[in-house]
Amino acid sequence: AKFKQSSWAKDFVQVLQAQPPFHLWLDQNFTYSSMSVQGALPNVQDIYMQTTKSVPPAFEMAHPQDAEELRTVIWRHYSITRTTRKGGCKDSKSRPIIGFLNRKPSSGRHVVNYQATLDSLSVAFGRKDDPIDYLESFDGMSFQEQVTYMSNIDILISPHGAQVTNTAFLPTCGGVLELFPKGYWAPHYFGTLARATGHYHFSIYSDDHNKKNEDVSYYMTTSFETRTLARTFNVTVTDMKGVVDATKALVDRWIQCCRYGLVH
Repeated sequence: AKFKQSSWAKDFVQVLQAQPPFHLWLDQNFTYSSMSVQGALPNVQDIYMQTTKSVPPAFEMAHPQDAEELRTVIWRHYSITRTTRKGGCKDSKSRPIIGFLNRKPSSGRHVVNYQATLDSLSVAFGRKDDPIDYLESFDGMSFQEQVTYMSNIDILISPHGAQVTNTAFLPTCGGVLELFPKGYWAPHYFGTLARATGHYHFSIYSDDHNKKNEDVSYYMTTSFETRTLARTFNVTVTDMKGVVDATKALVDRWIQCCRYGLVH
């Protein structure tokens, strides 16, 4: 059977083909930094760009600067500039824009209590007049529209799913908080994409943490059918404090990066 290329992949390739040649760093000696705050955040897991024999990274780039160059090329093609996009470091007084990207209920891994989550985040970050940028899903949106959404936020909160692939198009200093449903736990997948593209990443298991090991073992390892079933489960955030604390850690990291690190 002939492989059917998705519209997202087709547009991505076409944009790259339309660009003049550009260079990547390809620094084979680069070591990704480890910025662990896991000890301070119970039930929250952070991911490092470290290859291990047991859990090899799903995504790798030789240097985060490669991703910086890649998204700059994509943004330029769509006339997304520092002045037109909302996300990214503007000045020392800037604060990050938080986006919540959900999935449709019919797709599985939809965050059911997203409104309560948004309310908690709004209270925690004083954003009643500057609400979290909520989007129901990327369904039906073009590659350009998805890239544009990502360029307009700095911190992405989203359930595990294909939409998180767009992490690569978050501005520099950005971060991702990924939410998992009952029985499904794969933080190293998009976690390594986030780290490979120069962003920070947290994962939260949104069901009963006391039964996490048991449920994950059953659904992830029993059979292909049980693993597929777990992917259909929706997400109900049970650890609201964990979501708020992890988001705060991403915000703090963004501020430090924006003011004292790489600024784009």
